[in-house]
Amino acid sequence: MGVVDVDAVRAHLTARAGHAVVHEPVYALGISAAGAATVTGASGATEFDAVVLAAGASTSHLAAQVDIYTPPLLAHHVRFTFAVEGSGWHSWIDKPADGLSTYQHEAGPGRWAVGGQVDPAATAWENGRESAVAASRQVISDYVAKALKVRPEILDSLYCTTVPLLGDGVEFRRNGPILAVDGDNLMKLAPVLGDELAAAAAAGGTPSVDSLAEPGED
Repeated sequence: MGVVDVDAVRAHLTARAGHAVVHEPVYALGISAAGAATVTGASGATEFDAVVLAAGASTSHLAAQVDIYTPPLLAHHVRFTFAVEGSGWHSWIDKPADGLSTYQHEAGPGRWAVGGQVDPAATAWENGRESAVAASRQVISDYVAKALKVRPEILDSLYCTTVPLLGDGVEFRRNGPILAVDGDNLMKLAPVLGDELAAAAAAGGTPSVDSLAEPGED
């Protein structure tokens, strides 16, 4: 999402991890009588000393199985890419007092991506993806035609789910050997989250937002 090349990052990390990464869906989580974390996937159930749960839109469903609460509400969101002329377009986020709040960035030569804070009533989960995308397309296309004065011809789009009202927030919750992390736009925080979550999983602790903000030791 955004200016982070998620596909390239995923490919790099997967290559570095090698055989340690098992690609299969997880259906259930549990905690055994001995206090171990149980993960049930396509190949069956396996016990682990510790589990970090970071499953995006599926986090709430899995967390609830081990009595961990994470916000269950989801919303639809989509970013659209338009054609622009010339160079010098980079990125910005604007939050005007009146009008549409947007985030925008260059998506390649002559390509400009725009996402906006569309009316929550239009992007609510219960409306369905198709309806939410159509409403967002109309709002963003109107904005682009008026504010950016470029052709409102959509070259590409990127859909995702979001957690309403959380913004760029992050939260941590633990039950026994299972540590859950949830939030929005967490890819931006991936390097620091990875270190904190790995340390917490090994030590049995729970990170906090304050601990993320503390400067590291030289």
